[in-house]
Amino acid sequence: MGLCVLSELDLSAICTSRFEVRLASSEEDILDAQKLRYRVFYEELDAQPSAQSARYKREVDSYDWQAEHLLIIDKLSKSLVACYRLMRRENLPSGVRFYSESEFDLTNFLSHPLASSCVELSRACVEKGFRASSIPNIFLRAIGRYIEHHKIGLLFGCGSLPGTDLNFLSMALSWMYHHHLASEPLRVSPLPHLFERMDRIPKHELDYKQAVTVMPPLIKGYLRMGCFVGDGAVIDQQFQTTDTFIAFTNDSSLDDHRYFQRYVGNGGASEESS
Repeated sequence: MGLCVLSELDLSAICTSRFEVRLASSEEDILDAQKLRYRVFYEELDAQPSAQSARYKREVDSYDWQAEHLLIIDKLSKSLVACYRLMRRENLPSGVRFYSESEFDLTNFLSHPLASSCVELSRACVEKGFRASSIPNIFLRAIGRYIEHHKIGLLFGCGSLPGTDLNFLSMALSWMYHHHLASEPLRVSPLPHLFERMDRIPKHELDYKQAVTVMPPLIKGYLRMGCFVGDGAVIDQQFQTTDTFIAFTNDSSLDDHRYFQRYVGNGGASEESS
């Protein structure tokens, strides 16, 4: 076990009066992220931990030591309150698949020319009590800077909706399908045995306000940023979520990036506190 320090990205311009924003720089940082994930995913949200995770009270994942970790630290308590894992393709060990490939078929997606420089995002986690703060906005700003710094062509990951009741989630899933479905060359579907339909309600019957009520702030931000979704969802019984494939292409010839431009450049995040 050893820390994989991969970036020299300076995120100080994104820090606020309340929050410090940086990449993990020590093994202790990653252990703190794993402990936060355990508290949120297993103790709060009732996901099912592995024996190893339960023993150490950490959400342990084999990708953690090859990935980079975006951290948000509360300056008042000096504690980690949010984390996000980033795995660039160039840092993925030979013969190892992306985490998303346990649910989705990325064969064609990863063959796209833009995928030569891509990053997978996973394990987004925010401490209870901070979810109504500026943290989702800070995450998006930091990711925007990361994309520009590393010249990322494609960003992707599993966008998780809370719960596994497809009837309850049908409005959100259908809205994503009808309004944000990827173009054919970049369209991803779940592995056949995991496939669940997203187009559950006809387009003319959709209600945007109802759809977004069950979407986590990050997913809403990604969709506004210009992200697109795959065709089909997956029920994740371990984490009690319904997963969609969400991706973003950093190619202005393909997407309208007006919203994305808010998250790049030298501007800092808003000074909103929890």
